[in-house]
Amino acid sequence: MRLRPVLISAAVTLLFALGTWVGGLWSVWQVPLNRVPSITWIGVVGGMLLSYSLRAWRIRREFAEVAGLSGWLSLRIVLTHTALVNLLPMRSGELGFPWLMRRALQVSWLDASASLLWLRLQDACVLTTLALWVWPHWPIEERLALTLALWIAVLCGIHLVRRHRTQPLGERSSGLALLTQALSQRGQRLWQGWLITTANWALKLTVQAWLLAELLQVTLTTAWAGSVGAELSALLPLQGLGGVGSYEAGSAAALRWHGVAWADGLQAALSMHLCLLACSLGFGFLAWWLPRPLVSRHNPG
Repeated sequence: MRLRPVLISAAVTLLFALGTWVGGLWSVWQVPLNRVPSITWIGVVGGMLLSYSLRAWRIRREFAEVAGLSGWLSLRIVLTHTALVNLLPMRSGELGFPWLMRRALQVSWLDASASLLWLRLQDACVLTTLALWVWPHWPIEERLALTLALWIAVLCGIHLVRRHRTQPLGERSSGLALLTQALSQRGQRLWQGWLITTANWALKLTVQAWLLAELLQVTLTTAWAGSVGAELSALLPLQGLGGVGSYEAGSAAALRWHGVAWADGLQAALSMHLCLLACSLGFGFLAWWLPRPLVSRHNPG
């Protein structure tokens, strides 16, 4: 592992911790966690597990032609990949997906990487669309115009990429050309993928908003905006370990637009983030080891 991404990620995390301590904001446990009812904690954990299951279903549909990809194996890959994203710096854990697909199912690095890119593009498009409709003080005409512009651009991009599906590649084809052709083969069940992606994000954001609403004692609409803001922070180029820092700042900034004080939004977002990290790492640990190691050291790759 290169040292520079680790140092940058650690620096972002440490700067966030130092800033919150100096500003008197490192009092997350002063947020009245006991006001959150038990049913909410159960619902959050269950909701996140259902969200992981939807992502696993999406992968299974994406690789329906791959023999041996059961629903259980898909779920284990998703849980392990998510844990790696949270553990490794600067989102380098994303590389865990092609590695897992290669080791568990002998899917080529190129196909798995193209699939990961396609899935992340779906996530970004759906999340951006949802953000356009929860951002306050925008006329509905502007929301509609931006939404239409986004999806026209997406459909045009898909059409351009699909044109490379049957183009022959020479021996000296560039890596970009190889990736583009591999990407043109992904998303064959186009509308199923979009529907599953939309369902997953609607569920995940609602679960997070439920917890955030209980922590802040605000409406679900306000908390939903904070949840969207937190997830949009993943688009930032600099990320702390586990997204700590940028995640909380994104949520607090979105909540600020809805009248929630910055300090209160930051504290609640950190509490929510710690809960989600615990779910991710806990499920990831179980997925790796139960009922047997996900990747055998004897597998080629």
